[in-house]
Amino acid sequence: MPYKKILVAYDGSKASEDAIEQAIMLARDNEATQLEVIHVYNMPTIIIGEAIFTPAPGQEKEAIAYSQAIVEKAKGHLKNTPHKTVTLHKGNPAKVILEQADETHCDLIVIGSRGHSGIKEFMLGSVSHNVVMHSKIPVLIVK
Repeated sequence: MPYKKILVAYDGSKASEDAIEQAIMLARDNEATQLEVIHVYNMPTIIIGEAIFTPAPGQEKEAIAYSQAIVEKAKGHLKNTPHKTVTLHKGNPAKVILEQADETHCDLIVIGSRGHSGIKEFMLGSVSHNVVMHSKIPVLIVK
């Protein structure tokens, strides 16, 4: 059964580059398949004891500029793909990916096994692991 709408989580990493290419190949099997590519950036608040650290105002501008460059890079992969949307979101990446898949009625999530995170888990990155654990739809992990 061909997929109608595929959500691709993209962060510019090698694994997400491979994920977007895999999604493009899946979409080619059905001309009506839509690709929904999202990039999610996060500006975490850090709490240490009673101290709360929030990003400096300039840091968010830098994060947005960097994220917009990643979105443009994603668009470059999709030049010859007819039905596509590329969006930028702020928040917890796994949570936003799952919400977006639900809100846009996707029937598959494609995500790289590891992104740009400096912290590596045993088999999967924390975002891909959380997406797999909480998704209501099939998830394709691309290594």
